Amino acid sequence: MVKLGSKSLDFVEKSLTVAKQNPEIMPRGFDIDEFEKDVSLYRDLEEIRIALTNLLDLVSDTSFLAGSEAYAGSLVTYSQAKNTRFALGLETAVDDMGKRFARKAKKNGSTDQKN
Repeated sequence: MVKLGSKSLDFVEKSLTVAKQNPEIMPRGFDIDEFEKDVSLYRDLEEIRIALTNLLDLVSDTSFLAGSEAYAGSLVTYSQAKNTRFALGLETAVDDMGKRFARKAKKNGSTDQKN
């Protein structure tokens, strides 16, 4: 299959024009109407694909921002919970949350911070 880009689309559209204006040059059984439907469908789908791509970019950006803000909120919560863990009985929760920052030992014995 061939991926249709802007240069190829120009070629396809010019070919359609030539086929419609000169049906006698086309091989027997070549369906010009089907060819035209394919070109039209491609144009319509390409508009939808572009709109969906733009929407996906917006959703991805918003998701990234929401995740970043949620993580920032969790850092504040973790810091506050660490400061009050004994007074409020949050030791278990703080220990569980702290696993996110636990260092993992390397094979050579040094430590590495896991992000």
